[in-house]
Amino acid sequence: MIETVQKAVDTAICIDTNKPGILAEAIRACRPGALINSTTAAEEKLDAMMPVAVEHGASIIGLVMDESGTPTDADKRVENAAKIIMKATELGLPTDRIFLDPIVMPLKYKQEQAREILSATSQFALIADPAPHAICGLSNISNGTTHKRLINRIFLAMAVAHGMDAAICDVTDTALVNAALTAELVMNREIYADSYVRK
Repeated sequence: MIETVQKAVDTAICIDTNKPGILAEAIRACRPGALINSTTAAEEKLDAMMPVAVEHGASIIGLVMDESGTPTDADKRVENAAKIIMKATELGLPTDRIFLDPIVMPLKYKQEQAREILSATSQFALIADPAPHAICGLSNISNGTTHKRLINRIFLAMAVAHGMDAAICDVTDTALVNAALTAELVMNREIYADSYVRK
């Protein structure tokens, strides 16, 4: 499957597995620059996944959870993010190849979590220099809701304002993509020019 996709597009492959054995085989088929989704801050997971990223020149998504599960506050998310960065530094994986995931929770069931997620995201950039990336599984925020696309769009714009620079999302949703591009513009990460209008 990886070989078929790589023949069709230049975009780097993202391998989504929590099984180190499968990851070790799949990463060999990838061109350089693959993204591994994902590890956690749990020692066992870091020891299994991080060396594979180092060996193959890959980037890796770090979920800011540990053996005790998903944190409920920003401080614990940031603490777990620091553990991931420390392990990466120890193994020689550059921090700009780390994508920290604050673990987006469904708004319908965990509404109070949105503020904690955004707060943690804004602190990720302070952990290391160069700063790691921040990524999220965007559709989690609207899980179980009626107005999924609207909620996704608004949350992504807010997340960009808090430092989010990547998202696992529906790129065929034009309004969502336009909201993200415009949020980048408002945050002065893009220049208002013909290139923005074309995008």
